[in-house]
Amino acid sequence: MRLGKFIILSIVLLEFAGCKNLEDVELTNRNTFIHFYEKSANYSGAVAEPLQDGFILLGNLNQDLKFSSIVSRTDLAGKVIWEREIPNSAMRAIKVTTDGYLVLGDSIAVDPLAAQVTDIVKAKARLIKIDDSGNTVNDYSWGSSATNVYFHGGAITLDDTGNVITLGEIDAPNSPTRSFVSAHDPISLKVVWSQTYGYVNRDFINSRSIHFTATQKIIWASSALDEQSSTKRAYLSVPFISPNSTFVNSGLFGQNEDLYYSAADIQPSGTGFGIIGTFSNIQGQNQNIYFVRTDPSGNIMQDSQKFFDGILSADNTSLTIPTNSETGDTGNALVSTKDGGYLLVGTMATTTTRGNGGIDILLIRLDPFGNMLWNKTIGGSGDETPSTVRLTDDGGFLICGTLTIGGLSSVFLIKTDKKGEVK
Repeated sequence: MRLGKFIILSIVLLEFAGCKNLEDVELTNRNTFIHFYEKSANYSGAVAEPLQDGFILLGNLNQDLKFSSIVSRTDLAGKVIWEREIPNSAMRAIKVTTDGYLVLGDSIAVDPLAAQVTDIVKAKARLIKIDDSGNTVNDYSWGSSATNVYFHGGAITLDDTGNVITLGEIDAPNSPTRSFVSAHDPISLKVVWSQTYGYVNRDFINSRSIHFTATQKIIWASSALDEQSSTKRAYLSVPFISPNSTFVNSGLFGQNEDLYYSAADIQPSGTGFGIIGTFSNIQGQNQNIYFVRTDPSGNIMQDSQKFFDGILSADNTSLTIPTNSETGDTGNALVSTKDGGYLLVGTMATTTTRGNGGIDILLIRLDPFGNMLWNKTIGGSGDETPSTVRLTDDGGFLICGTLTIGGLSSVFLIKTDKKGEVK
C-alpha cells in the first residue's frame, strides 16, 4: 500500500466515524463499521451482498486499459477472508446461490490499434459461476458476431425453476441502445432463450436490478433516453414481461414532460416496487433525487412520486416543486425495510450549510407511503459514491461504493444500524 494513500484513507476513516484516534474505530464487538479497500490501480465498488457470516464484495480495477474484477469474501467486520481476481473483465452484479456465487458483467478485449476510439475496448456479456472458496466453476461469454456490436451484462436474478435471468444492454453502430433479457442454464450457463427490448428513437438505459415476481413475470426499470449534444431528455419505463416474450406491459413515468429521469434501481416491497433515480432539467441543472412506487405489475402508482434535495429536504420533507434545488443530488440505490418502507441512498454535493466536503452519501428513510422519516449524510473530505444498499439481518444497512480522493479511487463498505448510524 502506498504510504500517502494509507494516511489519506486513515484520515477519511476518522472523518466518517467522527473519532479522535484509531482506537475509537476498533471493530471488535461492533455491528457497524466503515471499511476501505484499495489496490495499486483505481478500484471501484460495484455491489456487496450480506451472507450469514459475512459479506461478498465485487469491485473493478482499471489502469491504462487493463481491466479486471475482484470478488472478495469478508467476515462480519469487513475483514477480507479471500479474494479472487477475474482478468479482462468489468463485472457489475453478483448473486448468492446455495453453492456459491454468480457474477455478471463484461468480458473485455482491448484493441489499441482500432481505427475508432469507441472500438478500442470491445465487450461481450459474461456470466461466471464460482464456488464458496472463490474457485471458478464455469465461465461463459456471449454477444454478437457483427462488427462493433457490444453486449454489456448488468443485472441478475433467478426464476422459479432455477434458470439464471440476466439483464443487459446492446450497443450497435447507428442504432439506439437496446436491452436484452436472457435465461441461462444454471449448470452450463449457456443461453436458453433471449429477447431484446427498446425504442426506435431512444436509448434504453437499464437499472442495476432485475426481479422475477411471484406471478412468474420479469420486471426491471429503464430510462428511455434521447441525448443530443447539450441536452438529455428521458422518461422512466418499467417493463413487465413474461419469460421469452415481448412487452405485455410497461409502466411509464415522466413521458409527457420535457425533463430527464434516470432509472438507477428498482426493489420490491410488500405492496409492489420502489424505484429511485436522478431528476433534472434537460441541461442537467436543478438535479434532485426522485422516488416512485409501482403496484405488483409495474404500473406507476398515482401521486406516489417524491423529490428530494440534500439541503431543502434536510427538515425531513420532500420537495413541493421538483425543480427547486440547492445542491446537486443523485439517486443511486434503494432497499425495502421491514416495515414496508424504503431506504434511499444517493449523493449530495457539499455546500456551506451541509456536507463534509466533496460529494457525500445521502440516506433518506421513507415509510410505506413514501413520507420521509429521517435523512442524514455520511462522508469525509473526498467524493463518496454509493452503488448498492442491502438490508442486513439486524435491520441495519450495508452500503457499497467508491471513494475518490486525490484522483485515486478505492472501494468502501459501510455497515450502519437501522437508523443509518455508524457507531
